[in-house]
Amino acid sequence: CLEDIRRYLCLYWFTMVNQLHQVDPRQENIEEYITEDELAMLTKRRSNHAVIVVKWVGSRLMHLEQLGYISPLQLHETNDGLEGMIEAFDGLVKMKDTKVPFVVRQMCTGLTMFFVYVSPLSLATTFRDMFTDFTTILARTLLSSFLVGVCYFSMNTTARRLEDPLGLYDHDLPITDMGRALAQELSGIFHEHIPPVVGVLEGGDEKKGPNGKKKVAVGKA
Repeated sequence: CLEDIRRYLCLYWFTMVNQLHQVDPRQENIEEYITEDELAMLTKRRSNHAVIVVKWVGSRLMHLEQLGYISPLQLHETNDGLEGMIEAFDGLVKMKDTKVPFVVRQMCTGLTMFFVYVSPLSLATTFRDMFTDFTTILARTLLSSFLVGVCYFSMNTTARRLEDPLGLYDHDLPITDMGRALAQELSGIFHEHIPPVVGVLEGGDEKKGPNGKKKVAVGKA
């Protein structure tokens, strides 16, 4: 059950990544964390595969509670964590699917173009009051208009690129690398040895701790 929970936590992340990247769920990044039967069950649904994986995690936790490895209170606390996983998935999907309306984007682009093409008139008037030579006025107006156009068109293009932070561009969030780091961390949590538990249990042997006080070693977890 613990190994399944580790696999499902990694599977949750990468199925979410695949949906956010709008690719087929059968990707290489989930092969290590899913079996053929589980993949068949997962792909019966067209989307929201991460929610199904959360359900699988919950079923394994319930099984651990039935076996007595976790208490009902711990199961309740983990259910709060599962709800948080679903809320996180729902929030990311909303960010991905909620696009800026086309009318708003068109208006922003139109206003940018209008400002850039009209600004030379204002610049030329300003330079005419400052200088008398026609060549100087023309050169300064052309240079200033060029810089204004580059600045505003660049901002408009950058805004369109950054409106979706969950894409595949280099400047988007590295959610795939974050998933690999998560998988590595979970592997260490579930496989590394832990120190023996020290406390009071029935039948424990008394020993003295490093501070000279008596304590009871109850074996290894």
